[in-house]
Amino acid sequence: MIINLVRELSARTDLSITVLGNHSDHRRLGEISEGLLDRCALRSFWAKPSAQQLVWYLTNLPKGEFYEPACDVVWCPAESYVPTSKAKLIVGVHDAAYFDEVTDKKAVSFRLQSWKWRALYHRLATVGAQLYTISEFSALRLESHFPELKNKIKVVHHGVDPLFLEQPAPGLEDRLTRWGLKPRKYVFLPGGFSFRKNGPLVEKAWPMISSAFPGYQLASLGGGPRNLSGCISLGWVSDSQLRDLYRGAMVTWFPSRYEGFGLPVIESMASGTPVVASRVSALPEVAGDAALLCPVDEPHFHAQAVSDLLSDSGTWHLLSSAGLMRADLFTWAKASDKLAQLFTARQQ
Repeated sequence: MIINLVRELSARTDLSITVLGNHSDHRRLGEISEGLLDRCALRSFWAKPSAQQLVWYLTNLPKGEFYEPACDVVWCPAESYVPTSKAKLIVGVHDAAYFDEVTDKKAVSFRLQSWKWRALYHRLATVGAQLYTISEFSALRLESHFPELKNKIKVVHHGVDPLFLEQPAPGLEDRLTRWGLKPRKYVFLPGGFSFRKNGPLVEKAWPMISSAFPGYQLASLGGGPRNLSGCISLGWVSDSQLRDLYRGAMVTWFPSRYEGFGLPVIESMASGTPVVASRVSALPEVAGDAALLCPVDEPHFHAQAVSDLLSDSGTWHLLSSAGLMRADLFTWAKASDKLAQLFTARQQ
């Protein structure tokens, strides 16, 4: 996601981008996005990013201008802190999940990350940083936990990767066959079976769907319950494989309990496959009226919505067309435009 933003921003003629990181960061960036580093200047620190972050937080040194004296804006695209002298600090934050505690396990790692980000957000408020997040929902939730950030959080929605707008290469049916799937004969579950992705609801709702439509399978990313009939666990897949899975599915089912944005909704819409999702968190904001939205804790409603799309070709085609139009609203070009405006506004 960050790569897509940097790629769009670096192509603009009104901005000059310098990428700050260690040598490993620069090498990985070059491997992920060919040619991107040719459009950016590079500056390095020698520590690991986590260690450098700790130094910045504890000492407020070195300032961002130490690495790039002429910079007007120091942009941290994910939750982090770089002290500055005169340059404006703009930080991207994801969601309030670590403060809303939308997980079934209160693990030590969860508590540590919550504490770390709580300290970070208080610091960002203290130094007057400009924050942006990925949805109106996330902005409201963060402001509810950190009142000192009220009116300091802007919204820059995610975009959909252009990959999902492309037609897949020939041979889609053969590639799906390797997973034991047939085109338009399966429901795709990109969120898997974790508590946050509402796995317990899926376990209740899928048997209702499967009994009415025995010719369909449930294809799930990650692992899945061993005793759930008709479910195929796909593990983890590449982006191109993910595109194939969206394209080949009859329905994408995303009954998540909590999303700061909900990227699978837009990825599926861009691929032309209708979506059933929960009416909760940021999902209605992202889906609009181009998906079937259901109460988050009602398996019967989810089963009925999926069944409607499996049986009603008119509804299927209507939502497929609506989804394609909806996906056009969420592009990385539009996201980079909003971010560039934020850079400019902070310089005035």
